[in-house]
Amino acid sequence: MPPPLPNPKETPRSRPRVHPAEGQRHQALQIESRSSLPVHRKYPYLEILRSVFMSLAAIIASVGMIWLLISTISVFRMLTSIGTGEVNFGRVFVGAIFTLVPSFACLSYGLVLMAISEGIRVILDIQSNTLISARALREAVRR
Repeated sequence: MPPPLPNPKETPRSRPRVHPAEGQRHQALQIESRSSLPVHRKYPYLEILRSVFMSLAAIIASVGMIWLLISTISVFRMLTSIGTGEVNFGRVFVGAIFTLVPSFACLSYGLVLMAISEGIRVILDIQSNTLISARALREAVRR
């Protein structure tokens, strides 16, 4: 058998009566007691993930730049040997394609990883600024 329901006339009031001037202060104290804001909130794994993305971006962009440098040198060496008859123009064109496509792919992928890293940083900054604003609002309501 379920317990009997309390009579609403017999239950005590949930909030004591306060003077209207004290009402805002009382409300602010209730808000503060219901939700306490942390002093500073850290997300260490997001910071680590951001660092990993930035490191990978730097490594991949560096590999792309090194690939571009090395293959550009080889394409220019092939261009100088066209006149000798050892290499035709089709080989130089294919060499240039194999030079540009991987290096631009590496650079693009590095930029995407860097953008992801900066996006995580923006999200962490928004969270930090929201926490600061909430603390300031709580102080303003308290006064």
